[in-house]
Order: sequence, then structure tokens, then C-alpha cells
Amino acid sequence: MIGQQHGNEPAGGEAALALAAELSGGSSAQVLDHVNVLIVPRANPDGAYHFVRGLKNGGDVNRDHLLLGTPEGQTLGRVFVQYQPDIVLDCHEFGVKLRWFEKFQSLQKYDALIQYATVSNLPRALTDASEQMFRQPLLRAFDQAGLTHSWYYTTSYDMSDRRVSMGGVVPDTGRNIAGLRNAVSFLLETRGVGIGRAHYKRRVYTHLTAIHSILASTARNADALLALVRQARKDVANAAGTGEIIVSSVASTTRHTLDLIDPQTGTDRHVEVDWRSALEIQTRLKRSRPGGYLLPASEGRAARRLRDLGVTVLQLAEDASLDVERYRITRAEESKKDDVRRNEEEGSTGVVQIATATEAATVAAHRGDFYVPLDQPLANVIAAALEPETQSSYAANRLLNLPKADVGQAAFLPLYRLPAKLKAAALVWDGN
Repeated sequence: MIGQQHGNEPAGGEAALALAAELSGGSSAQVLDHVNVLIVPRANPDGAYHFVRGLKNGGDVNRDHLLLGTPEGQTLGRVFVQYQPDIVLDCHEFGVKLRWFEKFQSLQKYDALIQYATVSNLPRALTDASEQMFRQPLLRAFDQAGLTHSWYYTTSYDMSDRRVSMGGVVPDTGRNIAGLRNAVSFLLETRGVGIGRAHYKRRVYTHLTAIHSILASTARNADALLALVRQARKDVANAAGTGEIIVSSVASTTRHTLDLIDPQTGTDRHVEVDWRSALEIQTRLKRSRPGGYLLPASEGRAARRLRDLGVTVLQLAEDASLDVERYRITRAEESKKDDVRRNEEEGSTGVVQIATATEAATVAAHRGDFYVPLDQPLANVIAAALEPETQSSYAANRLLNLPKADVGQAAFLPLYRLPAKLKAAALVWDGN
């Protein structure tokens, strides 16, 4: 359970501490007979102290679960590597007024917004378990507690953009990266941002209601969940070099009716909006799933970030001539990260939007180069990091050394795809 990744969203962190008290000898202690519970009550202590959303440098730790560029992101990464959780609950709060009043002359209504991992390459069995084993009992628990609920959604700070979006499909947030780590993963948000401490007991109670439901579902399905997650890890590892992998995708566009509140009368308002649904993800680009990736020795920074994620990285013990696919850069443009919120005041960082074409080549690999095999459970995390076309990739975020192309000359990334497993001697890299 992760609380307060955003510092101005305190109810999840408070609920985490309340849960700790319950588990230490209170009414919920018996759940520990069936479930190991790990609590991170305040993932963003500086933001919590100053009661602001982001980190001290303006960054967002909840967009740093793949890049691990912040101390907070690195710390959470170590927690995931050490404990390899099967179930993850990430607790947040959402804004009540601001954009909703300015765009739709309404206020937010629901007590809770929820969404499980929605990202390409996620094993289907995890999505099915999220819906049947967890979300359906959670909805019943909310109903029994008199708490209103909906899928999670948000909208941008651009007043001309009236689209409303479910949580994103990009592999960068805690919810989605936990899913690619083969865990059942949920985002829970309560109605709290912008209203200070108002209705604080109800907000904390909403989180605790969800937590109790998630714990009960975990205990009730413990054996099945353990089998499910371990099978997912095996299946992901066994898929190396076969089938396809989705490189980039977008949420589908449809229409949806929001239930909001009229601020003058307090009555319900039904507002029809353009809706970006994360439940139906549309593929933009896919490629064959490689056996692994080759990184020159110069790319130690990217190799170390992968290792920090828990990825097994090998280092070549001999020179070798390898048949690979290389990435020829067809477009590279400086850009700001796109986010459904589009808040320009949140220290949004620049990325390089990259498009590539893959082509067959033979390269001379050298002793000391890095090989990242995909026959491991974190294969889908690896692909999210190394396939260059998304804004969360290591290439887009300059964790790879991008080449400077001469006019009229082709430029290639320092990264290669191996169609099959490496046939040269290699040893596990210890990071030194």
C-alpha cells in the first residue's frame, strides 16, 4: 500500500497509518495470518510537509516508476525489487472544483474513483483478476458503506480542451508499472484536493473501506492469486523471441456522461463529454518481440537503471559478431511530456520525441557490452524502457546517448534488438 505520492493528497497516507494501527493488534490483525502487508505511508515527504503535489524539484514521483530519476522513485523501486508484491494499492485524492467548475460549471460528486492497471502488454489474466476478484467486491463494499464511486477520470488544465480521460495507458505511473511487474494493481482516489481538511474523516474512511476490501479479497483468493501471479511471470519470460510486443498505444475515444454537482443548488448534473477510455487501448505501433536487447558499454547509465528496476543485466565476456536489428532515427523533436492533466506549472520536463525504423544489420559486439535478455519476468518493463517511441522510454528521456547526425547521414540509436537469445558468453553484471 502506497500513500501520499502527491503531497497535497493526505487521506491515503492517514489511512495507511490507521491500517498500521489496526494490524498491530486491532480489529484487522487476523488478516496477517493470510497476507503479508507492506505499508509506505508517505512516499513524498517533502511535498507532504509543504502540502504541494510534486517533489521539491517540481517533479512527479508517480511518473517516475520506470525512469527512477528521483530519490523517491528510486526508493520505491528498491521496495518493489526487495518484496515483489503481488497486489498493489496506490492511494491518492482528486480535485473537487477548479477545472470542473471552469469547464462544466459543476463540482465533483463521487467519494472514490478507482482504476486498475491499463497498459499494453499486461497479461490478460491479471486484468480479469483485477475486475472479478477485486473491483466487483470493492464496489459492493462502497455501496454497503454508503460511498459513491466511479472509474477514475481527470481533465487537463487547458480550458479549451473539454475532453475527460481515464487514467493513462503510458508505462510510467505506479499503477501501470506495478502491472507490468505482474502484480494486480489499483489506483484509488478520494474527493479531497482543493478543499483542505474538509470532510477529512469521510475521505480517510473511504480509503480504509477500500483497503479492507482489497485485503479481504487477497486473503480469500490467496492461493489462486499466488498461482496466477507466478504463472504470469513464467508466461512473460517464456514469450521471449516469439509473437509481438506493443510499443505505443492510446486510449480509445468515445462519449460518456459524467455525474457532477450543480454548485448553486446541490443537485446532480449530467454532463456528456468526449471520453478517453483506458479500458479499450488502441495500438499505434507494434514489433516482433525480441529475444533481448544489446547496449554498448557506453550505455552504463541505462543498464544501471534497468538493474535498479530489478532487471537481470548481463555483460558480454567475449567479442562477438551478432545479427541484430538496429534503430535508424527517422524523426527526433524536442517536446514536453504529454499528460492528460497538461499542467504546465508542475515542472513538466522535456523529452525527445523519437521515431525509428528497424533494419537488419550485423554488428561487432565487444567484451563489456550489455545484454538484456527478455526471458525474465520483467520483460515487459524492459520493453517499455528500451523501445524508443514512447515519452517514457530511456531514449526519449536521454538515458541513452543520442547521436548527433551529420547532414545527409543516417543516425542510429546505441541500442539493438536480438531476434533470438544471445549465443555468446555473458556473465550477470553486478553494477561495477
